[in-house]
Amino acid sequence: MKVGDILNAKTMFFSDPDLDLKVMLWLIGFALVIAVGIYLKWKHVWSTTLLFSVLANGIVYLNYDSYLFDIYNLKWIVIFTLDYWPYINLVGLIILVAVFLKKHYAK
Repeated sequence: MKVGDILNAKTMFFSDPDLDLKVMLWLIGFALVIAVGIYLKWKHVWSTTLLFSVLANGIVYLNYDSYLFDIYNLKWIVIFTLDYWPYINLVGLIILVAVFLKKHYAK
């Protein structure tokens, strides 16, 4: 095995797909708790939805090159995470900024 192969090898957080999946789900649950806490404090549905979406996208993106998705046959999640989810978040951010500007700077 060459050095380049080691650096480009697929990895998981803990080299166990079951534990790796549990960690990802726990982190997504933690992101949901953060988003619910923000919602309870400020009552902004759009901003909390966008916050949860960005956090969950980041969590899945950190582990997109993992064997986890091959073992559980979840490659569609990787395709969605890399190709579509960032654009959905971008549209959500544009909507959030437009609503903010309309509320605070409209005559």
